Amino acid sequence: MNTEKQQQDLVASIKHELAKENEFYKSSSFWHSVWFQPSSGRFLFADQYTRYEVVEPLIENKTLIFVGSENHQGEQMLRYVLSEQNVNSIKTGNKMKNLKVMITTLMMCLMTMVSFGQTSKDSVYVVKATDDMSGKTYVYGNRDFICANDDGGIGFRISTYINSKNLSFSMITATMVGIGGCNENDEIIILFENGEKITKKSWKKFNCDGEAYFNMNEKDIQILRTQPLSKIRMTNGRTYDSYTGDVKLKDKRYFIQLFYALEAQNFQIAEIK
Repeated sequence: MNTEKQQQDLVASIKHELAKENEFYKSSSFWHSVWFQPSSGRFLFADQYTRYEVVEPLIENKTLIFVGSENHQGEQMLRYVLSEQNVNSIKTGNKMKNLKVMITTLMMCLMTMVSFGQTSKDSVYVVKATDDMSGKTYVYGNRDFICANDDGGIGFRISTYINSKNLSFSMITATMVGIGGCNENDEIIILFENGEKITKKSWKKFNCDGEAYFNMNEKDIQILRTQPLSKIRMTNGRTYDSYTGDVKLKDKRYFIQLFYALEAQNFQIAEIK
């Protein structure tokens, strides 16, 4: 089933649920809401995981709108509902057709959970840690990701920098292994699945630790927060050695998940003792 059809079925199922509401029946958030679960970094509809490709465009075009953070399934989640314009367009007729759509959507959700299952250890979220001695607070992604050859001798680790004061994302850092010697003026090229690219030069001064720092502007951030990753190339600015790594499936939506968690400010709280 293609993405557009899944989107149509999801919206039709929500409309069907809302159309049933009357003085005797109260519509269920199980069917009329889409939830974002920070702990897994994923969307749920009908309490089943639903792909980003299905939900994201509906949020971008304001078919679904954010209404707040609520308790769902025993944890705080972000809730999205149909926009007022879509709610006003609901028709109460042809309920049998909508019921068929609702059943189809449930089957789609179950298939999605099987086909695109992802363990919680692969999820990306934001940690807010406070040093109880100094009182300083640090905000960071819960994990990095690595692109490397089969034996791990050549490659790089990608990390992010989040400003703890204003919670803004501004920088990607890379630590290289086996790509030339000491580093200076290194370059990163990030290729996305839609063909877009980000190319940046490192501002990190000469070092022999394999470190490179890349500032991101608003245009770069907009691409990172909406487009899945495909490949990344790191080039040593001193020796011109380079390595191009395919981004693993579990990491393709690394930045998408990170930005959702960051913008919602729904952090996992930790303490530094």
